[in-house]
Amino acid sequence: MATFTPAEIGHTDAYKLMTGLVIPRPIGWIGTIDDQDRPNLAPYSFFQCVATNPPVVLFSAGISDGHEKDSLVNTRATGEFTCNLVDMATVEAMNQSAAELDRGESEFDFAGLTPLASESIAAP
Repeated sequence: MATFTPAEIGHTDAYKLMTGLVIPRPIGWIGTIDDQDRPNLAPYSFFQCVATNPPVVLFSAGISDGHEKDSLVNTRATGEFTCNLVDMATVEAMNQSAAELDRGESEFDFAGLTPLASESIAAP
């Protein structure tokens, strides 16, 4: 059995190993809203259903270029997010929604998508 520590293999190889552990790798589309009611949408391959009672879904929003991702900032501020699955019909829009946009700029608009209102929370 091979063993390693992340420090031994580096970030890139650790990422490749971790993403290869779960295949196929579904993409969760995380919808949030900021403190100015601006919608945000971002794809996450690191998301998972972790409990059923109560129902709990998590996503792992890392830090990019020293800044927290909008999804994380918005979720912390509001306590809410939505999670949808990407399917083959929405793959191109998902790729577009992954663009690094300025905070507050709408990934929905950028990807040509229309946010739908949630039935019970503010996040689209």
